[in-house]
Amino acid sequence: VTALHFAARSGNVDIVNLMLEKGADIEALDDDRRRPLHAAADYGSPDTVKLLLEKGAKYDEDDKWLNTPLILSVNCSNEENVRTLLKKGADPRHKNSDGDTP
Repeated sequence: VTALHFAARSGNVDIVNLMLEKGADIEALDDDRRRPLHAAADYGSPDTVKLLLEKGAKYDEDDKWLNTPLILSVNCSNEENVRTLLKKGADPRHKNSDGDTP
């Protein structure tokens, strides 16, 4: 897990933005193959999700269980993140390792 993952989880947009400006890897993987966008989506931070997307985060990448940020947002019942990811183009038909779709 990187510092950017922790910042994305915390929802601190200013810190996430600063870290990205200083060269943090927006696509860094943790041990579960999750990216910072997964962390923001899983912990329900709409402003952080929007920032990461604006900065070019890949929105349809999956983790080791094939969960995308959209699936994680649905699991958290975060309607704002779901809307944001769908508007960006996230695939609502993607299946995770359990065969679940968002």
